[in-house]
Amino acid sequence: METVSMTKSLPTVGGYGASLYGDAQLFARMTMRGEDKQGQPKLAHVERVALAVRNESGLHGRDLIMAERVAWLHDILEDTDTQIEHLADLFWPEVVYAVVVLTRQPEETYLKYILRIITSRNGLARAVKLADLRDNLRDGCPAALAKRYRAALAMFEAAEEDPCSSTKSAN
Repeated sequence: METVSMTKSLPTVGGYGASLYGDAQLFARMTMRGEDKQGQPKLAHVERVALAVRNESGLHGRDLIMAERVAWLHDILEDTDTQIEHLADLFWPEVVYAVVVLTRQPEETYLKYILRIITSRNGLARAVKLADLRDNLRDGCPAALAKRYRAALAMFEAAEEDPCSSTKSAN
């Protein structure tokens, strides 16, 4: 049985840390607090996104494992005190990079943020953002946010359909 302990306020699994194989679900459950824009627990949102990635992304093998980890962590830098360095100590570099791609920067407009993800050529980030947008559009989404999310989803779908697009996933 693996033990869970806290070192420098970060979870480690098995006593020696999870430097490459971190348990993103456990990390999210330990750090995500509060409610989302619709008054639901933030953790419920990331869990739904992770399930959608598992069931709807079309990814397999290592890509699916990494994408699920990214899904559990996709809001962690925006919604908690977690720093990139914390994630770098616990997870594969590809997972950390995808989470960074998915983190909106304070100076970014929403449009620039979405375009940055689309053009990132990061298949993990793009798969998770699609699941995130679809989850954000669930029942009860305020009209103004729904309009923004639908527009972003349409941008992702258009980028995927464009045969000349240089935004196809490199993963």
